[in-house]
Amino acid sequence: MKYSNEDLEVVPASKRVWGTWNYAALWISMSLCIPTYVIASSLIEGGMNWWQAILTVFLAMRL
Repeated sequence: MKYSNEDLEVVPASKRVWGTWNYAALWISMSLCIPTYVIASSLIEGGMNWWQAILTVFLAMRL
């Protein structure tokens, strides 16, 4: 393929070494970013309670 190299190819299953800790760390780092706070604050501004906004954001991240 013209626009492909070793770094862009799919990693074979035998070399995929992510475990539970890696997925948990990724999930936490994604949930602690500025867009998450912006989404929650805009939901609160739109009329939700603080706990409804947080629940909505957490449920959306789970999907």
